[in-house]
Order: sequence, then C-alpha cells, then structure tokens
Amino acid sequence: MKRTKIIKNGILFLFSGLLFCSCTQKTGDVSKEIEAVNKSIMEAFEKGDATAIASYYTSDAQMFPPNTPTIEGAESIRKFWKSGMERGIKEAIFETKSAKSTGNTAVEEGMFKLLAQGDHLISEGKYILTWEKVDGNWKITRDMWNKNAPVKQMAAENDTMWVVRYRVNPTKREQFEKFNFNHLAVAAKKIDPKLKNSVRFLRPVNQNDDGSFTYIYLMDPVIDPTAYDIKPVLTKAYGKEKAAEYYKMFNACLQDKEMKVNGVVQTAW
Repeated sequence: MKRTKIIKNGILFLFSGLLFCSCTQKTGDVSKEIEAVNKSIMEAFEKGDATAIASYYTSDAQMFPPNTPTIEGAESIRKFWKSGMERGIKEAIFETKSAKSTGNTAVEEGMFKLLAQGDHLISEGKYILTWEKVDGNWKITRDMWNKNAPVKQMAAENDTMWVVRYRVNPTKREQFEKFNFNHLAVAAKKIDPKLKNSVRFLRPVNQNDDGSFTYIYLMDPVIDPTAYDIKPVLTKAYGKEKAAEYYKMFNACLQDKEMKVNGVVQTAW
C-alpha cells in the first residue's frame, strides 16, 4: 500500500512539473526582431524579388488571402507574389502594431499598404502573421489579411449594368493589364472610391479566332453614366500630360479601336 502511494505521489509530482514547465515558457515582445525581418521583405518587394520574399516563409507555410483559396507551400507563395508584382505591385509597407512570442512561436498584428509605381496606392488593410523561429531566424508560417476597402456593391433587381468589351492584341496583354492595375484603377480610386468599387475587370481565359483576347469591364451597377469615360478619369487623377501618355498606352494595346457596350438590367434571378 505504501509503495502504491509513493508511485501515485511521484506521478502527481511529475504531472505538476510538466504543467509548471508548460506554463512558464519564455514569453516576450519581439516587435523589433519582427520589424527587422519585415524590413528585409519590403526591400525584396522594391527589388521585385519574389524568391527572396518566399524565403521568409517556412516550407509548409500557408497564406489565406481574402476571397481566395488557401495557398500552401513556399513555392506557391513565391508564384503568388510574383504574379502580384507582374500586375503592378512595386512596393509594400508593413507596420507592426504588436508581436508577442511564446517560446519559438510569435503572433504579429499589423497594417499594410501595397503601392504601384509612382507611389500610387493599390491596396491597404490589416494582417495577422504567425511566425516560427527556425534555426534562429523568424519565418512566417501563417499569413492572413484583409483589405480596408468596402465590399463591392453588386447590382440589385432592376439596376442597370454595362458590359464593355475591348479586343486586345496578344502581344500587348501584359501592357494592357499594367495600364489597368497601375494607372486606371488607381486613378478611379483616387477621384472616387465608389466609382472604382462599381467596376469589375475580367481577364479572358481563351483567345478569339483572330488571336486577340477580349477583356471585359463590368459596371455592376452603373452609378453614373457619365463617370466611366477613361480619358477624363485619367485627366482628373494625373493631369493632361500624364493622362495623354497613359491613354496612348491604353490605345496601343487594342486590336481595333471598337468598344462594344451592352446595357443590361439585373433580374430577380
């Protein structure tokens, strides 16, 4: 009986010791350490180096972009950021609000901005990152963020919508998308966020029979029939000289100068 009691006491002592150890892991503020890593990531954005950015994620890292399926693994993350750069991201700014660690794990809360060439704002919002210390270096293991922009307001029943089509030369697709993401979208947001928020820009999957690609602007819904003319939007945002330069860039992408517009009305379906 005495031996049994000793064994039970030993088990209880061991269990309480484990609890004590688990509750006394080293915790602390690692904001400065995380800010130093973020500085290196921001420098990689300025260089357009998606491979360097991906190196700051663990091999099994996961990203949770808004309205997008989970992205898993450093290589997929590299491709994600490379695609973003090709669409116009030239600079990223991360502002750490807090970064607290427990053992080899840290959670960071912060704010971000993504900028196009010329310091034009593409997106801004907040993020939460989970970091893991690997071989003495902090690396991102989970990445989640959302934008501050309002949710797009889609057309209600009986609202008017426009479907605007342009055929783009196959050799000018990259230039056309850069014009839209770097210049037109930025201009629309600058002069009236509601204007930008009412437009969806659709990328084609397949080529037309003549080799061109049909891109679609969907005004969903139309908020002001006079507000969607490209040249005035560019002029209001950039002035006449820059607007002329960007509009020339836009026209050079078109297979022909014809714009096809269909006015439609949202049904109850």
